[in-house]
Amino acid sequence: VFAGLLLSTGLAADRLGARAVFLAGLGTFAVGSVAATLAPTAAALIGAQAVLGIGAALVLPTSLSLLSQVFHLSMSEVNLVLAEKTLQIAHVRHYLGWLDDTPVGRPVLQPA
Repeated sequence: VFAGLLLSTGLAADRLGARAVFLAGLGTFAVGSVAATLAPTAAALIGAQAVLGIGAALVLPTSLSLLSQVFHLSMSEVNLVLAEKTLQIAHVRHYLGWLDDTPVGRPVLQPA
């Protein structure tokens, strides 16, 4: 769900505004998190994970856009260095989150 919606949500962010799409993504992700936590069956958990994927697809393309907008407002030499470091950290955080997903998620979902 996540990968299939990235292009569409990026387009929605361009048309509707990055902030609005980002906030909608946070709300969707929060609802999916609560639904996954309270899921009584495996089917409900899978459905909640689909909602999490939709929320993540709304947040990812807009988060870096919002970061670059914040630092673009006042681009002094100090802010330029800070902006570069912040974007680098954001990129690393995204990639490490993807790598960390499977090793952490698998033991949690294994039956005892």
